[in-house]
Amino acid sequence: MSKKATRELQDALAAALCGRGLERDRRAATELLRAYTLPERLNELFPVRKRLSCAKVADVCAPLLGKAPERGWCAFSYDFIRARMYPQGGFAPDAYGFERGALTFLTILQTLFERERRVLPFDPMYDYAFLQPEEYEACDHAEEYRRFLAAWHDEFIYELMRLGDEVTPYRTLSHIAGVHHIALTVARAIREAGEEIDLALVSASAAAHDLGKYGCRPGEPVPHLHYYYTGYWLEKRGLHAVSHIASNHSTWDLELDALSAESLCLIYADVRCKQSRDVRGNEVTEIFSLADAFGVILNKLENVDAAKQRRYELVYSRLQDFERYLRSLGADIELTGAPSVPAETKDPALMTPEESVERLMMLSMEHHLRLMNQLSSEQKFGNIIETARASRDWKQLRVYLNIFEEYCTYLSARQKTQALAFLYELLSHREGDIRRQAAGLIGQIIAKFHLVYRKRLPDDAPSDPAEEVPFTLWAEYLEKIINPDHKTTAQQRSHIGYTLKIVMDAMLRYGREETLPRFVGALLKYYDSPEGKEPDTAFTLLDAIQSLPPQHYDEQTRERLIEFAAYFALRGDIRLKTAALLYLQEAQRPLTQGHRQMRRIAGIAAQSGANEGLTLQFLRYRILRRAGEDTSARQAVFERDVTAEIFLENLKTATPWVNKVVGVGILKDQAERSGKDNILHICTHFSKLIKVSERVVVRHAAGQALLEVLPLLRREQRNEVVVELGKGIELGQYAISKYMPDYLGRAALLLYPSELH
Repeated sequence: MSKKATRELQDALAAALCGRGLERDRRAATELLRAYTLPERLNELFPVRKRLSCAKVADVCAPLLGKAPERGWCAFSYDFIRARMYPQGGFAPDAYGFERGALTFLTILQTLFERERRVLPFDPMYDYAFLQPEEYEACDHAEEYRRFLAAWHDEFIYELMRLGDEVTPYRTLSHIAGVHHIALTVARAIREAGEEIDLALVSASAAAHDLGKYGCRPGEPVPHLHYYYTGYWLEKRGLHAVSHIASNHSTWDLELDALSAESLCLIYADVRCKQSRDVRGNEVTEIFSLADAFGVILNKLENVDAAKQRRYELVYSRLQDFERYLRSLGADIELTGAPSVPAETKDPALMTPEESVERLMMLSMEHHLRLMNQLSSEQKFGNIIETARASRDWKQLRVYLNIFEEYCTYLSARQKTQALAFLYELLSHREGDIRRQAAGLIGQIIAKFHLVYRKRLPDDAPSDPAEEVPFTLWAEYLEKIINPDHKTTAQQRSHIGYTLKIVMDAMLRYGREETLPRFVGALLKYYDSPEGKEPDTAFTLLDAIQSLPPQHYDEQTRERLIEFAAYFALRGDIRLKTAALLYLQEAQRPLTQGHRQMRRIAGIAAQSGANEGLTLQFLRYRILRRAGEDTSARQAVFERDVTAEIFLENLKTATPWVNKVVGVGILKDQAERSGKDNILHICTHFSKLIKVSERVVVRHAAGQALLEVLPLLRREQRNEVVVELGKGIELGQYAISKYMPDYLGRAALLLYPSELH
């Protein structure tokens, strides 16, 4: 090197050592370097014509570094970086006394690699072309990308990879660098085509996606655990958005329908850039075509049977669709450096059937990626929430709910929290179907709160405080639903309370078996001290517990619930008595007639009074009959025709909806008892309830009863009822037409073929 170049290198090294705090100032650092004649000793490495050897640099710097560890500076420094990234790994137990030497060596190595980068041509399998500030400043995650680059530099991540190539048999550097190159290439093609994609998020997640391999300890299964360690390193540095993408890059993550463009770019690149063995058995990295990568990955999968192969073929087909989309944009799939020509857009009228199908698929992909882009950013997602909140068009609001239902699985934890707050507001909405859908989404989101992030964990992994978040949220929203804010109106409290059972049903449907006991236990805590419960709160609890399957609580808990219901069955108003008796009727199902709790339920029903209306008499009659009691006197009431009375009650707005549901049961019982006389009138009444009832639960009860009674009608009567149901769709009201087709379709199957046609 010339004297000028030597002096520049000396100044760069002095600045780097001073910046790391290894010397008090640049003068002291310069004197140290001169004392060991390091700039002159480094001359033998220059000019740089090939990649620098870490071992050679260590030899040149040996006098400056002091006494070397037993493993040598390269192997020690490799583990030293890993120990700083993963303190729990125990990678450098012999670090005491060698830290300063390792930091000095790594700082020098980093400075020399920067010089190497200036003179050697860029190799996408050996280095990283990170985004320049002007390229990432406009990205949504620009600030997070800056912090990622700072951590990459400060923690010697690139130096770790270079050292790993020399001290281990693995070629992790070339794989990660290759994935970064492919992912950024296709992401830029998407961006240049006018579609929105966060290049900063793609770059950071691709560069970090396999850092977890450096956190795996000897004996740990790297293919399974590196996702956890990748997420651990990123989360500890507050890189939450990057972690969300980088730690979920498994091929099996493609089984999720709602993946962002950033995730697809990373998984696509990771599938194509794989390691194989050369003729001497050494690990080498190659970039395969997507077709060739299929076989490479299939051969690496464990325990492949026919079912697992079908799963893999499904996720592979999704990558094929994504690659076809990239080709249609003109992306440089072959990585030649020259993008291809975008696909020509034809007028739909001129397309062949095959071209039409292909175009529809590409439009679907475009729509999906645009929507996921809106959902992937907390700020953009917050804007969607605010737009939905401000919407005065109920049809538009339903569209937002359908989007949340379709894509909620892949929302981040913060976005799910935002969505829950908005959904709770909708529980007091005037439209019943909106309340029901919002309630179901609350249960679904909480039940699947961490589903996307669940990978295999190390045996000694500490419990993650975030694992408690779903249970905390569940307790919070249970309290809000059971005891709404005092500022709400009576009608709003009624609307909110009714949704408790829907939230609970969604939790039971989507919750994991191992977590359900905690969720159910949090709900059951409310079933004590009935004397202190407000009537609305008591009704909410009684209504919800009817829907809880008995396998989710033990006999002791059932006894507590029976006594809770008994309190209101004996002294509540008609609404509470009805709800209490309905639960007692459900509680009988798993019990035998001689069971102690069955006798207690029968005693409650017998004591709960008489002559308080047909609905309560009917429930007492059903409970006592199931318990084996003499019901001949009570049965006489329902052997006469009571349909007119029930018709009148069911059409009154003042009748509590829970009594209307029981009224539907009475009419069904009457239809089964009365032969052919009143069945047509009863079916017509059910059809009318489906169309006009303001409570969705009443519509469902009437619809289900109609399907059970319809086979009892004569041929021409069935046709008349089905035609009447069909007119309900013509009303054009979404709240009706949303549920009507289900009952209409099932009822139509009971028609004779000629009438069906």
